[in-house]
Amino acid sequence: MSLKYHLTLELDEIVKLQTYLRGTTHYRVGEIEACAALGAITDESGKLKFPNYVANAQWWREAHEVIGRILEKLDSCPLSVERDSDETGGAA
Repeated sequence: MSLKYHLTLELDEIVKLQTYLRGTTHYRVGEIEACAALGAITDESGKLKFPNYVANAQWWREAHEVIGRILEKLDSCPLSVERDSDETGGAA
């Protein structure tokens, strides 16, 4: 079972989150490549020198994929404008 949460963000928060997630794409790709490379290094006997990096690379791949899905959701969500009552002249 997958739990779903609804989150209310202000427009400036959405824009900053989208910008940050896109701006860190190169970093995530670099981590995937670095961890995969380190996870493939073997010693003289053929044993992996850094076996944890195999799992680390997989974690970064999965995180990168999830972040991509989050960005798709952010990009496709309709922006409904809700004004605070003090902005519309209503009672505070």
